[in-house]
Amino acid sequence: MSELGNERQAISMPEPYIVDEFVVCACRAGAHALQFTLTEWTPWMERDSPDDVDLTLGYYLNNWLGLWSRLVNAVKYVLKFGKGSSHFDETMLRVDDADRLIELLQEYKRRVEAKRQSCLIQSRKDIDET
Repeated sequence: MSELGNERQAISMPEPYIVDEFVVCACRAGAHALQFTLTEWTPWMERDSPDDVDLTLGYYLNNWLGLWSRLVNAVKYVLKFGKGSSHFDETMLRVDDADRLIELLQEYKRRVEAKRQSCLIQSRKDIDET
């Protein structure tokens, strides 16, 4: 066997920065939870990009069933047969949830602005080198 085969190393990418914030409805129903995820991806290339920062929202969608299907689901929900199968189209925020979301949005904005500054500095360096 060649020496090259013995020296193979796995290429590992750095882990992205991830923050999850969960907001549960004031009614405390678990199905009414919202999940906000702030992710800053590690650049795969030499350059940073503001697109490397994502803020996503995960939630349960209301599928607007017909009247009889909604009545059956309502009865199941009230009788606790269909936990997690409730249908809703809003989540009531509490004040402390609003404060956490404001902090998360400010962190998102700060990270995107830092990436933009990094891109601007790199662009200026590229222009100066030519």
